[in-house]
Amino acid sequence: MLRVYQHSESPAPKSRTARPEHGRFRARGSGTSLALLQHVKLFISRRALDSGTAVKVDGWLNAAGVAALFEACAGIPPPLVLDLSDLRDADPDGVAALQRLATADATIVGASPYIQLLLHNQGA
Repeated sequence: MLRVYQHSESPAPKSRTARPEHGRFRARGSGTSLALLQHVKLFISRRALDSGTAVKVDGWLNAAGVAALFEACAGIPPPLVLDLSDLRDADPDGVAALQRLATADATIVGASPYIQLLLHNQGA
């Protein structure tokens, strides 16, 4: 499950307890401890800017995270800024979602050369 935090929100208190379940961990807690134990691949946060709202996408954006990305961007009045400075990779569904948001007047900032290449080559 992906969790979207507002910038003013903070994760629940850290819990370091986990127990193995079928070779994987079942986390007790949330936030950073859950991310570390469950190997969460995507973290999306929002923050207010002087001239709009920024949605920061960290980690790996795949098909499973596209709905969370659209949910995080829903209802945000323009201008929307997508901060991809910590986005490491995206599958074709993730790239298509980013392109769709960019086409809808979102501004992409901080994308690495690799992510820029994905964004430009996917549509070709």
